[in-house]
Amino acid sequence: MRNNVTTTASHKVTRRIVAADGYLDLRLPMQAIEELAAIEAAGDMQPAVDYVMGQALMMQQRFDDAIEILQRAAENIPVPFSQFAWNLLAECLREQGQHELAEVVDYFAEEPPELVVQHAEMMGYNEFDEMDDLNW
Repeated sequence: MRNNVTTTASHKVTRRIVAADGYLDLRLPMQAIEELAAIEAAGDMQPAVDYVMGQALMMQQRFDDAIEILQRAAENIPVPFSQFAWNLLAECLREQGQHELAEVVDYFAEEPPELVVQHAEMMGYNEFDEMDDLNW
């Protein structure tokens, strides 16, 4: 019985994510946010929820709100699929005027994190104060 309940919940989450994505295609971010907010427990689907929520927030130009959510999505979506979330995160940072940090984040879409840290240090990011807020 438990597997049936879990499967039903998973299908409901998937339907809401797909519906939210459809709202984004129609340029209706508020409806997408409402659809995603109705999800009580996303479980393993949370990274997908975060990714779509981040897109909706970006569409509303709520870049500060989108940054935290997209970072969480990027960290939890498996490579190579996470590159899309990293790219959106970099775009949000650019919109907030954090161009150098956005450049570092862009590397997360292309390179392993160890190489990104090395590159950031070479660029003069000896202190990761700005990045501490992003939990890196």
